[in-house]
Amino acid sequence: MGAVICVLFDIFRVMRMFVRPTVLSAFWQDIVFWLVAAVLTYCFLLAYCYGITRGYVLFGELLGFLLCRFTLSAVLIAAMSRVVHVVRSIVAFVKIRIFRPISKKIRIFARVVAQKARVLQKIKNKLTENAKKHLNFRRKTAYNNEE
Repeated sequence: MGAVICVLFDIFRVMRMFVRPTVLSAFWQDIVFWLVAAVLTYCFLLAYCYGITRGYVLFGELLGFLLCRFTLSAVLIAAMSRVVHVVRSIVAFVKIRIFRPISKKIRIFARVVAQKARVLQKIKNKLTENAKKHLNFRRKTAYNNEE
């Protein structure tokens, strides 16, 4: 169980290497890590010791964590950081080669549509002004017999 918690800890370490969390987010990540570690330990104790806390189980968990941390952890972090690096390079490639040209075309299309909309607005304004000029406003109302 200690090795599993160590691998989980390494995952959090790799996330912190590449995300650069703020103090508050690092605090919450620590809280989440310790809650998950506590739940894993509790489930392990429940499954194998009938829920009774045994000192040798906790010592074994600590020993497994430390052995994993000082032997396997460097290899795991190197492998995970390479995977994250590859994923980042793929995302950068997709962003540069696919999304940037599409966004440029969308911006050009939006400019053309905005220009056409301005032209149509001017035409509409001219038509309404011309229509108002040709309206005949009469001072007298029809069928008014009060004279």
